[in-house]
Amino acid sequence: MLDLSRSNIEDDWDGLSQFQMTKNLKVLDLTGCTKITRTPDFSDFMSLEVLILSGCVKLITIDSSIRKLELLKTLNIEGCRYLRQVPTLHSSTQIVRDRDTGLIERLRMRPQATWGRFRASSLRQDNHW
Repeated sequence: MLDLSRSNIEDDWDGLSQFQMTKNLKVLDLTGCTKITRTPDFSDFMSLEVLILSGCVKLITIDSSIRKLELLKTLNIEGCRYLRQVPTLHSSTQIVRDRDTGLIERLRMRPQATWGRFRASSLRQDNHW
């Protein structure tokens, strides 16, 4: 698990791929990283199972390389109020989002992924990460 939650990380993701751990990383937690507007390229994160973007209030774009993540089980986008589009994901990916249905209307989502109507805390209780 790489926990960068509530850090002051910005959109310069170049150094992240330098970590050898990215190839085997299963959980990336960017909760509350309020300065990011886009996610990193996920090409080096092929083992990623859980991506938490909850509270990334300025996030606009999720990199299209997320499509390559065949093992991704959970994508948490709660509180990502400026996010306009989620790339097509594998059918096994659960998307945790705000209960505000306005977010769904703003997102152009493909039917392959499943929308979750539960909060991140319920994921922790179910031991998904």
